[in-house]
Amino acid sequence: MSFEIIGILPHRRYSEVFADPLSAFDASVLSEGARALEAAGFERVLIANSATYPDSMPLASWVLAQTTKLKVMIAHRPGFIVPTMAARMLAALDRVSEGRAGVHIITGTDDKEMQADGDFLTKDERYARSREYVAVMKRMWREEAPFDHDGAFYRFNGAFAAVKPARKIPVFWGGLSDAAVDGAAAVADIFAFPGLPLPKIEELIARTRSVPRAPHDQPLEYLVTLRMIVGATERQAWDTVQDYLRMLAKEAANNGKLGDGGQEEIDACVAAATEGSRFGTLFNGFGKVPVGRPMSGCVVGTVDQLLETLMAYRHAGIDRFIMGGYGTPAEYARELGDELLPRFRAAVAADDQRRDAGAAA
Repeated sequence: MSFEIIGILPHRRYSEVFADPLSAFDASVLSEGARALEAAGFERVLIANSATYPDSMPLASWVLAQTTKLKVMIAHRPGFIVPTMAARMLAALDRVSEGRAGVHIITGTDDKEMQADGDFLTKDERYARSREYVAVMKRMWREEAPFDHDGAFYRFNGAFAAVKPARKIPVFWGGLSDAAVDGAAAVADIFAFPGLPLPKIEELIARTRSVPRAPHDQPLEYLVTLRMIVGATERQAWDTVQDYLRMLAKEAANNGKLGDGGQEEIDACVAAATEGSRFGTLFNGFGKVPVGRPMSGCVVGTVDQLLETLMAYRHAGIDRFIMGGYGTPAEYARELGDELLPRFRAAVAADDQRRDAGAAA
């Protein structure tokens, strides 16, 4: 199995529990964060995209120029440029970075947001387009002669990329709808899950394995996104969860989203977000506070408890882990890089060695 630890790199000071305005831009967050993540042992960073974010492709170029080994996972939305051009852009970026490019296909779940960029297709239509888009990109990277294509969304005569990627560009894919799961199984290389409880992820993995893949594609691999809350004790870690919930609830109150915004409303919001949100060490209650930002599931506990949870996901078939904290990238790189990441790598290496020894016996 492959193994990769991936960070998250925003264009401004941002965490799920605090955020500068979306209009803020700080290149030092990108450059210093990238270098800190590389030094801490992260192999790759996700650079997000949306209808209002700065475009991920130039940000990825800047990050690659600031580092020597760090790879990128560029969030990219099909439909706004043609796949032949996207394939050549990514191939060029891969060549200048000596094989460090990766693309994360973002089909978009919010129709209103997609319409801000002029895309009025339905979600199922967008997933169908994404499947065709990825198939064309992969042909551009693979074919040694110009080819024609006549599909439901794109038509090309003599499509070709003279310059191929330095290495295979991995195609990541997200989403949980039926169309998303089927599309990932059919054309992606890595299916990216949010921080779901392990039984749900095991169910989705089993489903994707029943979908036929192209003969030239390797078996589908899997990724999960998890934030980390590390405490010296379990109680300390869960106290931090409550602190963050109160910060978020106060932010929602200040923005007029909790009635009159008094202490009773804040306490009720924290209680509602806490109830039914804990699954062992996994907590997914931050998204219940109405601050208007997407929230990932997080793993809460001591380093030993976090390590046990991460290895359980690994044993279920997860190959790659997007891991972050609740500070800036430079801050969580130091927090996770001191102990958790080295121990996680050592545990994975020992586990793989035992598996290989057993297979050889």
